[in-house]
Amino acid sequence: MAGIVNLHHDLMFIMTAVGVFTLYIMIRVVQIFGEDAEHNTLAFRQIYNLPDKTVHGTALEIG
Repeated sequence: MAGIVNLHHDLMFIMTAVGVFTLYIMIRVVQIFGEDAEHNTLAFRQIYNLPDKTVHGTALEIG
């Protein structure tokens, strides 16, 4: 019986650790990629291969 109780305590510790880690990752994802997040940083644009805000028009480049 003591072995089953020890197994229960070990499993609960592992499940709690996994749950806390998962909650932390979910909170960080919402903070980073949430609706109000600033996505105009250079690092964000380079990681997700987004275009620059530079306008490449011949009239602008010549003049």
